[in-house]
Amino acid sequence: NDLYLTLDAHLNYVAYHALNGRKGAVGVYNYKTGEILCMVSNPSYDPADPPEIQEGDERYEGVYLNRFLSGTFVPGSVFKTVTLAAAVEHMPDLMSRTFTCTGSPLVGGEAVTCPGAHGELDIYAALSSSCNGVFALLAAELGDAVLEAYTRQAGLTARYSVSGLNTAAGSFAFSGLSQGALGWAGVGQGQDLVNPCALMVYMGAIANGGRAAVPELVLKTE
Repeated sequence: NDLYLTLDAHLNYVAYHALNGRKGAVGVYNYKTGEILCMVSNPSYDPADPPEIQEGDERYEGVYLNRFLSGTFVPGSVFKTVTLAAAVEHMPDLMSRTFTCTGSPLVGGEAVTCPGAHGELDIYAALSSSCNGVFALLAAELGDAVLEAYTRQAGLTARYSVSGLNTAAGSFAFSGLSQGALGWAGVGQGQDLVNPCALMVYMGAIANGGRAAVPELVLKTE
C-alpha cells in the first residue's frame, strides 16, 4: 500500500529550524479535522544519513524519543485556562471581582512571584497579562479536588491514540499541597507535567467552541 500522512513537510522544516538545536517538541494540527500538520521532536537526525551517536553525547540526548507523543513537560501559563474554567463555573462573582497584584502576593503565607506588579486587575486583565498572583489565589480558593477534576476534564491526564500510536499521560499532584504550592500548580508550575499532544488537543477544543477533534496522522492508504 501507499501511505499518505497528514504532515506538511514545509511546516515541519520551519518548526525544526525554529527550534535551532534546542530540546523540545512542536505540534500543529487542524482543530476542525484533527489532521496533524506538524510533529517535530528535537534532538533528531537524518535517517537517510544517521550519525554515529556515542553514549553520553548531550547533542543527541533523547534522540530516539518522540517528545511530542511520548514526552511530558511543565505546561506553564497555558494551564491558567484550566484554572480559569474552574473559576468561571465555581465563583459566581468572578467577573465582578477585583484583585491586587503587588508582584509577589502571598498565598497561604508563601510568595507567588510575577514578572512585575500588575496593580488592580479584574479577571479579564489578569488573563491578558497572565498574572501568576491572581491565578494562584484562585487555585488556592478553588481547592485541590476542583483543580484535579478540571484537569482531568480537559484531557490533560489522558492518553491519546494517534493513528494507533499511544501518547504519554500527563501527571499532576494537587492533593496534600500547601496553599502556596497549590497556587503554583494552578499557574502550571510545581509538579504539573503535560503531554504536548494532549495540550494541543485541549487548545484545539477551546478554538473549536469546546469540541475536540481526534488527532490523526494517516490521511489515507491506497
